[in-house]
Amino acid sequence: MLGGKLLLYILSFWTTPTTRRTCCVTTSALSAVPPGGVGGRVRRGKPWPVQRRGFVGRVLGRPHFNGWCLRTTEASGTTTSAIVGAFLSGRGKRSQHLVAVLRRTADGRVEARQRIVYDGVLGASDFSQEGDSSNRRVLWRSPTSGALWLTPDDALRCRLRLDDDDVTVDMTVEPPDGRKLAFFDAEGWLGRRPWRWALPCRYDVWTLNSPCSVDGRSALAHVEYNCGRAFPRNWIWSQAHRCRGRGALLVVGGDFLPGNLPRTWLLAFRSPAVGEVNLRTVDPSTTAVEATVDPANGLLKLTLQTKTLLVDLVVKADPASFFPDRLFVPTPRGFSDQPGSAESFAATATVRVYEPGDDRRQSFRLVEAKTFHDAALEFGGEFLKDDDDGKH
Repeated sequence: MLGGKLLLYILSFWTTPTTRRTCCVTTSALSAVPPGGVGGRVRRGKPWPVQRRGFVGRVLGRPHFNGWCLRTTEASGTTTSAIVGAFLSGRGKRSQHLVAVLRRTADGRVEARQRIVYDGVLGASDFSQEGDSSNRRVLWRSPTSGALWLTPDDALRCRLRLDDDDVTVDMTVEPPDGRKLAFFDAEGWLGRRPWRWALPCRYDVWTLNSPCSVDGRSALAHVEYNCGRAFPRNWIWSQAHRCRGRGALLVVGGDFLPGNLPRTWLLAFRSPAVGEVNLRTVDPSTTAVEATVDPANGLLKLTLQTKTLLVDLVVKADPASFFPDRLFVPTPRGFSDQPGSAESFAATATVRVYEPGDDRRQSFRLVEAKTFHDAALEFGGEFLKDDDDGKH
């Protein structure tokens, strides 16, 4: 553990750690990208929309995936996720594309539809939807299942259909501005050259908290993107919007780093009282004081600390609230639900933020406490390997 932390500390000297708390964000997390929807490295406010395999990956025929997740929360409590994934299996193998729509209504009904298709295409320079013939920067499209694209005003549009149009979703996510406290540089210094090439799975958050519409209804949206060879061997993910007043929450944990380096934790919290809180354990200044992961009981407890902050998080979901089927995730062999991931949209997340007291060392004073409802809570990979029946 100490050796891994020391290695991360040494590597960080080549870059600038970005864990900090500020009062505002002034970038647009969905800004212009080159025509054709093919981007490069992650930069503040300019996320990559499609990441291609490198030269070595093409020569060796390594698997490679791109994946997008849009999760929306309406004032009524209805939550919806649209998931799109593209998996390039390697030389001589057929590419897979994943399309999924997950929904939990305000009255507690859940629905999860997933489909593997083989007609998907990554990126395009000219594309039109019904009734709209203007050029688009397309991230992904499928003749049978829909499309994901950026509009000329930099909004993100997702239109999916599954099961012969029995399940459809139409989302439009507005470009966030600084007042929405939407941006999060998830990887920090580790996502910059040359370290990012060693990561088996890349992670980019486009927005934490942006206005959107879902089938014509107003909501708030969280949008993120993954790419790489496969998901890590285990992970935890939680995201929330719905609380009293404005706010947003994201927490990610797992074995994202190669080898036996320490488990990585990322936490982003937004509220008017404290502004922007970004914590990453890959930064030498951030320490995971406590982490309890209990998939069987739908529980996550996490305490992260820096010299100026202590954040205490508890996320709890009734085991009966998880979707009945495992969700497909990218593996080295393609999309699979064995073991896949288990997810609930009915979790409750409580965040408490403390600052050092007058003695600076012996005590902390509470500066913010916020409870989120209808939060997402996901456990994946080896955390589920003991559940032989495929249920959470």
